[in-house]
Amino acid sequence: NTQARNMREALSVTPDDAKVLFIEDDDWYAPDYLEVMDKALTDNDIVGQSLSRKWNINSRMARESKDRRQASLCCTGVKGRALSRFRSIAQRGPRLMDIELWRSSCGLLLDGCRVVSLKCLPGRGGIDSGHRANFGDISDPDGEMLREWIGEDADEYLALTPREFRKPLTKIGSRRRSMGRT
Repeated sequence: NTQARNMREALSVTPDDAKVLFIEDDDWYAPDYLEVMDKALTDNDIVGQSLSRKWNINSRMARESKDRRQASLCCTGVKGRALSRFRSIAQRGPRLMDIELWRSSCGLLLDGCRVVSLKCLPGRGGIDSGHRANFGDISDPDGEMLREWIGEDADEYLALTPREFRKPLTKIGSRRRSMGRT
């Protein structure tokens, strides 16, 4: 895994007074995510999302959990003392930097969900539990849960599912009508 090495490189050019959000390429971010995190970091050195939602592209399995102690790195923002702590953590390079960061910090965990982790996208495999073959406790074969979580963007991700896992998909427009929405 190259995460720690890449973090060290990025942090080497990051000013000490910066606000830093850890955006990962295999996650979906709500349109207002940056604005919400920027505002929350105004009065806090570390901010994260307490609700964790993960969805595996290959198996169409999901997991939703709430953690009142920490947030995943993909939905964490830091500045000030927390940024300094993260620099130190990245130098050591533990596999799960987010856990160590939150254990050494007292911050704000936001309610709601503005980040959904999408696992097993094409490319290099990740270290998160969502990449494991036995991941998930919620079956979502038709993608309805993913659509509830991220709206129409779900169809773009559902199209990436390997053929052997694909099921016929219901378009979001017809789903809305069937649920009484327009």
